[in-house]
Amino acid sequence: MPTTTQIAQNQLILTFENASIMSAVKKMLSFMQGVTVTTPRKKKLNGVDQALLDIKEGRVYHAESLDDLFNQLDA
Repeated sequence: MPTTTQIAQNQLILTFENASIMSAVKKMLSFMQGVTVTTPRKKKLNGVDQALLDIKEGRVYHAESLDDLFNQLDA
């Protein structure tokens, strides 16, 4: 059974425990006049935010020189 949360006066979020019924519910809701079905989109990070996340998660290289960097990339 889906749980419901009312966000605003005219907005409703449904959370399904069983994802297999989600398409049937979407189809039924699409037949209702004035009802729009949308799915939330994941916010895409811009370049600066992605770079800061890379630093935070350790996806960085440290090299003393350009030759050192190329040696690390070859290894």
